[in-house]
Amino acid sequence: MRKITLAKGQSLLEILLAITIFAFGIVTLGVLYIDANVTQRKSLEHTKAMALAEEGLEAVRSIRDRAFAQVATGTHGLALSAGQWILSGTSDTQDVFTRNLLISAIDDYTRIVTSTVSWMFSPTQQENVVSTAIITDWRRITPATWENPEEVSSSTLTGIAANAVDVDGDYMYVTTPLNAAGTELQIFDISNPINPVYKGGTETGMNLFVLDAYGDRVYIAGDSTPAETKIIDVSNPTNPYQIGSIKMTANETVNAVVASGTLIHLGRDSVGNQATYFIYEASNPASPQLLGSLNMGGDVNSIAVKNGATQYGFLGTDNSSKEFQIVNVSNPPGMGVAGSVNLNEELKTVAVSGTLAFGGTDQNGGQPEFFVFNISDPAHPSTLGTFEINADVNRVRVLNNLVFLATASSTAEFITLDVT
Repeated sequence: MRKITLAKGQSLLEILLAITIFAFGIVTLGVLYIDANVTQRKSLEHTKAMALAEEGLEAVRSIRDRAFAQVATGTHGLALSAGQWILSGTSDTQDVFTRNLLISAIDDYTRIVTSTVSWMFSPTQQENVVSTAIITDWRRITPATWENPEEVSSSTLTGIAANAVDVDGDYMYVTTPLNAAGTELQIFDISNPINPVYKGGTETGMNLFVLDAYGDRVYIAGDSTPAETKIIDVSNPTNPYQIGSIKMTANETVNAVVASGTLIHLGRDSVGNQATYFIYEASNPASPQLLGSLNMGGDVNSIAVKNGATQYGFLGTDNSSKEFQIVNVSNPPGMGVAGSVNLNEELKTVAVSGTLAFGGTDQNGGQPEFFVFNISDPAHPSTLGTFEINADVNRVRVLNNLVFLATASSTAEFITLDVT
C-alpha cells in the first residue's frame, strides 16, 4: 500500500489562508455594519431636515394668515414671539441644521417661498434639502382698482420729504428740499413696484420743487440763485450728473418745468413787470437758448403743453382776472395769450387731455377746487364742470377718463375722479 505524505509548508499555507478569509469576513461585516449606520444616520437627518423645511413653509403660511404684508420679500430666518412665528434675521439654526427662507414676489398678492435646510453631514460633506410653496393673499376679497386703490410699496427718503415725483419707464425720479442728509434728486428702479430700489442721486445745493423726466434727461427747478433750472443726464441712473443749467433774470423761484422735444417751458414767480413764462431751446444742453418769454400778470404755477398744428401752453397762474390762460407758442418769439378763464382762486395745477383741461386750486371757502375746461376752441375756453374737494389740490394727472388728484385733505390725500 502506497503512503501519501503532506509537506509541512502546505499545512502552514492553509492556516494562513483560513486566517485571511476569516479576517476579510470580519472586515466586510464591519464595513457593512458601519455603512448601515451611516445610511441610517443620513436617512434620519434627512427626515429631520425635511420636517424643518416644511415647518418653515407652515410658519410663513401662519404669518400670511395674520397679515400678508408681513410676508416680506428677501431671505429670512424664523423665530417665535409670544407664541407666534415671525420672520427674523436671514436664517435660524436648530441643532446642526440651518434654515433660510427665500421669499420672492410673483405679483402684488402672490409669493413663492423656498425653504432650504442645510447641515454638515461630515467635515467635508454638506447636505441640503429644499421645499417650495406658493402662497397668496387669500383674504383679499376684491382686487385693487382705481375705485379701490391699494398701496403696494413705499420708500423712505434720507431725512427729508418729497416735493415732486415723475416716472419715465422703469424709473421714478423724486425731488426734495435742500437736503443736508442726502441728495435733492433721487432715482429709484420701480421695475418691480413692490420693491422700489434706490439707484442714485445728485446733489444740487438748492430746494427743488418741480421736475420733468424726458428720455435720458431730467429737468429740475427750484429757488437757486446761480441757476434756477438744471439739466441732468440720467442715462446711467446710478451716476446722474448735471449737463446744463438755465439762469433767468432776477432771482425768483421756478414753479413749473415741462420738456417738449428740445424745448423747455418754464414758469416762475412774478417780479415787477418781468416775464414769468419762458421757452428755451436745449438741443445743446450745455448752452440753452431763450426763444421767447411772456409776462402772465402773476406767478405761473403750472404748465401743460399740447402739440399739434398749433402748439399751446396751458397755464395755471395767480393772475386775479385770468387764472387759467392758454398761450399760442407755435412761434415762441411772438408767443401770446389766446384765451383765458377767470376763477375765484389761484390755479395751482393744470393737466390736458384731448379737448379738455383740468385744474386745481387751493381750498376755496366752500367753493369748488377742481375744474374741467373745454379747450376745443383755445380762443374761447369755458368751464364745463367743477367739484368740491374741500382741500388744496396740489397736483392733477389724467389717464383716459380718469383724473387723479393729490390733495392736502387729511382723509383723502389721493382722489380719483371719473370725468367720462
